Amino acid sequence: MARVSDRLLISIIIISLLGIVLSTLDKTSDNIVPVFNEYDSNKTYIVNVEGEGINTKNINSLDTTEIIAIYPNISKRYEGIIESGWYNIDKTISFNKNINNINRYYKNIFDNNKLNEQTLDIDINGLGISKIKVVTDNTNKYNKYKIEKVNF
Repeated sequence: MARVSDRLLISIIIISLLGIVLSTLDKTSDNIVPVFNEYDSNKTYIVNVEGEGINTKNINSLDTTEIIAIYPNISKRYEGIIESGWYNIDKTISFNKNINNINRYYKNIFDNNKLNEQTLDIDINGLGISKIKVVTDNTNKYNKYKIEKVNF
């Protein structure tokens, strides 16, 4: 009877060790995303582009490498269903992927609330943008917009 217990114990140990070895071999590299603001506060500005026709379809007309956040232009009539706020650009993925993500986010909200016209408007015209947050050394390129320095 003791021999069966010893065999069972040895089998459990071997299977456990094999499981540990296999689980460590299958590790993929972790994606590290910073949680603290790594931007230079002396170079961070909010650029008000409301009324300028800037949207997710034509935002590439601006220097997208400097954009760190987008504030969408959502009509006041949708305040009850949409909580507006800054969409922070994830620098670990492409800018276009970020734009696709913000479009998808707002399209899902409109779809879930049966506002198909707004979803179609995003597909056709893009999501309107009210403000962008940029980190730049050259504020002259934003002279035609109202610029506000960000104080952290």
